[in-house]
Amino acid sequence: MAPYPLHMLISNPWVGVTYTTFLIPAAEHLARAANGAVAHLLVRPMWEARAVHPKYVADVRRLMQNAPNLRVTYAAATPEDDVLYRQTGLHSICCSHNAFIDETLFAPDPDAEKLYDAIYVGRFTPFKRHELATLVPRIAVLATPDGLDEAYADASIAGYRDLRFVNYESGVGVTKLPPEDVRRMMTQSRCGLALSAIEGAMYASIEYLLSGLPVVTTPSQGGRDAFFHPDYVETVESEPTAVAAGVQRILARGLDPQMIRARTIGLMKPHRARLLMWLSGIAQQNLFPLANENFWLPSFRHKLDTWIT
Repeated sequence: MAPYPLHMLISNPWVGVTYTTFLIPAAEHLARAANGAVAHLLVRPMWEARAVHPKYVADVRRLMQNAPNLRVTYAAATPEDDVLYRQTGLHSICCSHNAFIDETLFAPDPDAEKLYDAIYVGRFTPFKRHELATLVPRIAVLATPDGLDEAYADASIAGYRDLRFVNYESGVGVTKLPPEDVRRMMTQSRCGLALSAIEGAMYASIEYLLSGLPVVTTPSQGGRDAFFHPDYVETVESEPTAVAAGVQRILARGLDPQMIRARTIGLMKPHRARLLMWLSGIAQQNLFPLANENFWLPSFRHKLDTWIT
């Protein structure tokens, strides 16, 4: 079987967490581990809820037939998603996966030389809309190998006016960068870009903010705006000149990176608190004293990821 993510949050009773993409293998593993006892699975949607929630309902019904000891709960990215899930009979808590980026991994570096006016972290696939960033000066573009569309990548790179760094080469593909290189490049950048119209909550958007970068975003569905505030986020029209102008405006503000980071963590904490409340109910124990001041439990890890083979 191919690897799949299943991270255990507590063990009495079993509570695990996975992504929607890997729901079935993760659920089957957890049900077997519980050996007939009740077990709980928290599922993190990776796409905008309204587009895919009928599939989620069907998946849970199938699981209830095959693993009646399993209790499935969806981690809604927004309050609206939480209502949607509940209205269709799913168990849900408003708990965005973006709140579980480990904030100790991303932080401003006041000594970093600013090499890039903007950075865009996102796969080379059409829904990321790289074409909207082509007029941004001094831009760095980081991609992951996942979902690579080579024709789209080639066209996107050819359209950039002032591309200073990209980890893709035509005919070679994406060179995956070590996490420390990605973090360094964020601190060498002056703002982050978020340009898709619809996707999930977008991990990169919260990584920008924790690194102290203001963000230029287009209107979006999927939940990334749950951690945005107009004090340090420019929302612009989905058009290249508007994106470039938004970058210039946000840079002209001279925003304090530590302020952006602190306020972002403040917006993450209620999502973590709701997860702790849910876990405390299952464990029949108050888990808040075990967490740190940012509501991070020792059993948490970056993105709540553990991969099983």
